[in-house]
Amino acid sequence: MKYARLVAATSLVAALFAAPLPQVSVAFAADAATVQPKEGWYTKLVDNAFVARYAILPKPDGVQIIDSRPTGRKFDPGHIPTAMNIPDSQFEKMVDQLPADKNMLLIFYCEGHECMLSHNSAYKAEKLGYSNIRVYAEGYPEWIQKGHIGAVSVPYIKKLLDEKAPMVLIDSRPKERKFDKGHIPGAISLPDSQFEKLAAERLPADKATPLYFYCEGLSCKLSSDSAEKAVKLGYTKVKTVPEG
Repeated sequence: MKYARLVAATSLVAALFAAPLPQVSVAFAADAATVQPKEGWYTKLVDNAFVARYAILPKPDGVQIIDSRPTGRKFDPGHIPTAMNIPDSQFEKMVDQLPADKNMLLIFYCEGHECMLSHNSAYKAEKLGYSNIRVYAEGYPEWIQKGHIGAVSVPYIKKLLDEKAPMVLIDSRPKERKFDKGHIPGAISLPDSQFEKLAAERLPADKATPLYFYCEGLSCKLSSDSAEKAVKLGYTKVKTVPEG
């Protein structure tokens, strides 16, 4: 009797291992999207936490975040760090700016749930043969709402400087090796390595003053590190210039 039960149990285990496992969409399990698709939406959605893994400096390889909003009105004054701008209205004209690798992860976003630009662009990219596309439906409004630091473009900084707008542009690179050898006109030097030591002296007393941090481009994280430190000090209008 015991032998028969042992044989039966062994057969059951073997059958379980031999049975095909249920198919699970790896992408959707990892994406953990928290909203239900609406009519017309691109169905492969990702949430804020998913995007945050890639919106960091140095810019990760194998992924490109794409802002589908208009350049001057939306992208320039505020976007997700490391994002490139391909407005949906100019998608066909700017298609050559998409990565050559059609297997690269592309994350499109725009202005939130009521905005269709990112979904439209995602469908267009899919028709071009891109196979790893996601849409962050909540977009830039939620990015800021969640407490993440936004980014601005270099042309936007130039515009502020030309207009002599009230703000402080901060170079987070080492002073002697980098700042002294070349920096954006009008910027002050506050090396990230000396932030705690020099912040009180070099940052404005008014915590509502707009602060813009930059360093050595998309391969450099000094600016984002300094920006986070400024936020912890209570500054309320902090952004980075990722291109530096």
